[in-house]
Amino acid sequence: ESSPDVLVMNCDERGPELIAASQRCIRPPDVIVYGDTNSEERCLDAGAEHFVPDAAGLEGLQRAVSTSGRERRRRAPINERFAQIGRISAAAAHDLRNYLGAAGLAVARLERTLEPTARESLATLKLALGSAERLSSSMLAYGHGSVPDRDAVDLALVVRSTVALFERTLPATIRTTVAIEPVPEIRGVASELEQLVLNLVFNAVDALPNGGELAIAVRYAEPHVVLEVRHIGPEIAGGSRPPPLGLGIARDVAFRHDARLRILTLPAGTAVTVELPSRVK
Repeated sequence: ESSPDVLVMNCDERGPELIAASQRCIRPPDVIVYGDTNSEERCLDAGAEHFVPDAAGLEGLQRAVSTSGRERRRRAPINERFAQIGRISAAAAHDLRNYLGAAGLAVARLERTLEPTARESLATLKLALGSAERLSSSMLAYGHGSVPDRDAVDLALVVRSTVALFERTLPATIRTTVAIEPVPEIRGVASELEQLVLNLVFNAVDALPNGGELAIAVRYAEPHVVLEVRHIGPEIAGGSRPPPLGLGIARDVAFRHDARLRILTLPAGTAVTVELPSRVK
């Protein structure tokens, strides 16, 4: 959870793996790697800021460290603005959790007075409030600079509950199929995984303005638990649109869970898969 300002390393076979691990720090270091030119591309692709060839020697390495330090100092005001945004977000999450708590108490009182048929909708409302409260707690933890604890999570259960919560909001023009296999548990933050599923599903729905097919699947492909959200339609919205916000959120959640997110373009749609490491060894 803490790191140096600059990390200098040799880009050997494990180099890309170590570079990627360093970027998961709350405050990632600038990574400078040195080695033969054959390793330059894979190290930069893994997230290194600077590459120094062996031929540049110690002097070249010292210049890279000095340059990195100057760049980091120039970025400091920007980082402070991001820190301020984080503090504002934490305060908003704190207040949001209080509002959700009050809403939950109101729902509990209503439950005792409503007719049985109305209680079904109330149950859905309680589930939504619970998910929102867990998400606000995660936001609050990140805003305070900490990381929510990871627990054993059944992704199949997360997907079932998330789809059940929002299936009534999906357009009638979209045919939805869900195929969920029994899968091993993963280690993660349940509220963030709900966020991952939700954003991928609604990102697919947004891409089907004229209707189509939405397929959600969970399966086990050792050693990963795989989530796939696939959409196919007669006309895909987008064109020159910027990448949807939901996809960026999904990428961030996948990254924090050491998962790999892949996007496959289909003839009339898109398939997004997320491979999460299972707890099975």
